[in-house]
Amino acid sequence: MPAKRKTKPKAEPKPTTEEKPKGGRPEGAKTQPRPEAVAVPTRCPVCGSTERKPYTQTRVQEWAGTDPDGHPYTHIVRRWTACAACGQARIDRVYENRPDKKNR
Repeated sequence: MPAKRKTKPKAEPKPTTEEKPKGGRPEGAKTQPRPEAVAVPTRCPVCGSTERKPYTQTRVQEWAGTDPDGHPYTHIVRRWTACAACGQARIDRVYENRPDKKNR
């Protein structure tokens, strides 16, 4: 005859939703639509590929102006890389607008 198993004592019942407030978003709340920003990847000047090797060096220059598309910028960021398709070395230059945190 097999030995009887010991049973664990039953745990106390979990609190109901009335006792514990439910976390998360309120019932009936809708997800807000978010605007999308499109970033154009840099391309190899030789073959036109957007694939690249990891950046090896980055330099940031504080310089204000207007980019070729007419948008204002406060910093020029240069990143050293190479094309993953043909191996051509290049520097990716990006214009960034970093407004002062004081003015927000």
